[in-house]
Amino acid sequence: MVLGALGTTALAPAQVSPNVPLGDPLYDYLDHIADQGLVPAYLRGTRPITVDYAARLVQEAAVAARRRGEAEPAAVTVARDLVERLRAHRWGGVDVGGQATVAGGVRREIAEPVPHSFDERVGYLEPRNGGSLSPGDGAAAAVVGRGACGGFMAADLALSLDFPDGGAALRLRRGSVKVGWAALELQAGRDDLAWGQARHAPLILSGFAPAFDLVLLRTARPVRLPWVLRYLGHWQATLFVARLDQELPYRRPWLVGMRLASKPVSWFEVAFSHLYAFGGDGAPYFGAARAAEEFFGYRREVSSSNYANHGMSMDGHLRVSRWFEAYGEWYLEDCCAHVVGGQDSSFIAGLRRARVLGARDDVALEFAYTTRIAFLSSGVTEWSQGHVITGHPLGAKGLGAYALYTLLGDRGQVLKLRLALERRGSPYDLPGAPPQWRVGGLLDLRWPLLPGRAGRVDARGRLGLERVLSVGRVPGDDRMAGLAEVLVEASF
Repeated sequence: MVLGALGTTALAPAQVSPNVPLGDPLYDYLDHIADQGLVPAYLRGTRPITVDYAARLVQEAAVAARRRGEAEPAAVTVARDLVERLRAHRWGGVDVGGQATVAGGVRREIAEPVPHSFDERVGYLEPRNGGSLSPGDGAAAAVVGRGACGGFMAADLALSLDFPDGGAALRLRRGSVKVGWAALELQAGRDDLAWGQARHAPLILSGFAPAFDLVLLRTARPVRLPWVLRYLGHWQATLFVARLDQELPYRRPWLVGMRLASKPVSWFEVAFSHLYAFGGDGAPYFGAARAAEEFFGYRREVSSSNYANHGMSMDGHLRVSRWFEAYGEWYLEDCCAHVVGGQDSSFIAGLRRARVLGARDDVALEFAYTTRIAFLSSGVTEWSQGHVITGHPLGAKGLGAYALYTLLGDRGQVLKLRLALERRGSPYDLPGAPPQWRVGGLLDLRWPLLPGRAGRVDARGRLGLERVLSVGRVPGDDRMAGLAEVLVEASF
């Protein structure tokens, strides 16, 4: 009902196009444009957005600069070029476009295993949304296709071919079709999801979570409710049904999620998210009646210690001034003794300051605390659900502090530096293992080689290092992990 109300408030015709991929540098430039006040501040941090909507924002920013009597800022010019890189070109009555990426290098990463998952690893050095090498020496190639037809339908496809240590593996990273009406979009296929405010990795459905096979309904852009409710500000809503990994110890493992975000004023946002995992004793099957029971909090008499099947979160964003903002997320899971929340709660708190050393840079500081942030399966004692749904690389029972520095150039250069200090507790299956301390850093530099409106070639280099030190009476498992890779992306 909320989605219907939000979707029908926008009378403009639908302009459905592929999404800007998560992790694309265009988001950094759009956020900077919002910092300058050239587009509404409530658009800062909105993920994902469509390519057509991004083009509209860039055009609005250029018009706003002219009204101020200012020359067009370099960030607006670069953002326009980045949009053109993603825009499809007219061919045979259909808008089409694409991108090819070739990567080569060395990755020796310490990876956390994900039981019963086709995506076997979760690590610190690299967010999962984007092309990257498999562990070891090797290379990777990726092809991305985008298309749209008539402003009401769009398709997106991303294939990757990895060559780790002499082998070969073909993977479908993304592949979906969506249709639109007014402000609503209906999407079906495989895609990434990202919820939350954290700059590094949100607690729920972050860039570290694997892609989902899903059906999703959402508002494509922030909208206002009609009548006097318009004074409540801008709203966005999302509802999806996804299939978890196929090799779980129970049948029909489904995940249902929803998110409702409100921006009553330009400087404040608050959102509520709710996830349901179906398939175990807590919610043994997925159906309309069972989904309604879960939504209204119905509890069956289940004595299993692995009852948990709900994940809930609140996240918020407060803009203190034009250059300073604070944000946070609080996640909790119902587990054990029919208590909602219980001991299984986690949170992230962050501060961001823009214009630290120059006009186009910022620093974000985050502190994360996690307890048990993965859904559990009731069918098999102490086994994690297939996907790490809450996705943060810190894992269970850990503390983490992160510093993130971003610098934007005037020709599309993007430099990002991440530093991390983490303390991880013992995993579920090794209660006697010592805690681990991890310190690491990742330098990510993107540089345009041949920018242009008809096509674009970019180079990207990543260099990372991570050190692990175990402490305690049990002999330590000290390790070193590293990443060195170069990517070349050609858009057409």
